[in-house]
Amino acid sequence: MSLFAFIVLSATVVLLFGRELALRSYQSKKRKSGLLTSFSRLGSSHNLSFTSQELLADRILGFDGLSKKLLVLEQRHGHYEWFTIDLNEVESCRVTRMYCWGEGSEKTQKRLDGRVNRVVLVFTFKNSVQPVEIPFFSSTINERNELKILDAKARGWESFLSKLLTRSKPGRA
Repeated sequence: MSLFAFIVLSATVVLLFGRELALRSYQSKKRKSGLLTSFSRLGSSHNLSFTSQELLADRILGFDGLSKKLLVLEQRHGHYEWFTIDLNEVESCRVTRMYCWGEGSEKTQKRLDGRVNRVVLVFTFKNSVQPVEIPFFSSTINERNELKILDAKARGWESFLSKLLTRSKPGRA
């Protein structure tokens, strides 16, 4: 291969790669803009005023301090799904790391090469309703280098929301 052909081929690869990055960036910005707009409208329609918000890859959550409600809006398969969590109904809020394992025993794999597959904020409820998970990190969506940042964000929300939970008082004997 001549030097000229190598240069032309290299330039073409760089241009195609740059075009792909620009397209992904545009699509990401457009998706986040739509998510934010829908979130704002949804919050307004439910009389929520957010004191804290978090924008993640495919979801946004916002907390209304006066009503003690958390609104979560997710984008799935081209449409939006949402739900609210009333902190007055929550027993506990904790961060859980879920690992993916190769073949072999879980204990060995965890010690040797267990990798975090997901980091989720788990809400358990006083009335025994099924727990609700809000993913902050997923290895299928996020890059591995985002794990520490998203784990720290999840732990920040855990700390913040846990302080606001009303604890059930034990009955008198």
